[in-house]
Order: sequence, then C-alpha cells, then structure tokens
Amino acid sequence: MQIDNDNDKLTILLDDRLDVNTVPETGAKINQALGDTKYLVLDFRNVDYVSSMGLRMLLELQKKMKEQGRMELTNVGDDVMNVLTMTGFAGILNIIK
Repeated sequence: MQIDNDNDKLTILLDDRLDVNTVPETGAKINQALGDTKYLVLDFRNVDYVSSMGLRMLLELQKKMKEQGRMELTNVGDDVMNVLTMTGFAGILNIIK
C-alpha cells in the first residue's frame, strides 16, 4: 500500500486483495492516515479481489468520509466492479472511471 497525503487530499494505492487476511491491517493503516482529511481517494489499480470483509471496510470508510468530506474509488477493474455492482455497492460508492 502506498499513501500520498497532499494537504486535504489523501490518495491510497491499495494492494492486490481486500479480504479477511488483508483488511485488518489495511483498514488500520487507512484510518491512521485519514485523520481529518476532507478528500480520500482509494486507487484500485492493483486490486483484483474484494471479499465481504473488504466491502465492509469500504462501507465504514464511506460513512466516515460522509461526515468529514468525500471518498472516491479510482481505477476499479472489471472483476472488482462486477462485485461492487452485484452487491449494490456501485450505487453507494463514488466510483470514478
């Protein structure tokens, strides 16, 4: 995971999977970096799999960012986009192509 903090914009390049093995550490690192950031960008270019635990993490981040700013997902691949669409998360999350 690569984190770039530029004033009020926090961009995080995620690693290849968001699942039961990676979400606890990934979520903790994101929350630690988040602080009072107004704009969170999660870059999915390297993510090829999202489990239900990954979806839960995204939902929690979305709720938190609604209170303090906004969150966007970028570079979402077809496989992950299919999961987001099938679960209804594509309608909840702000996904930028």
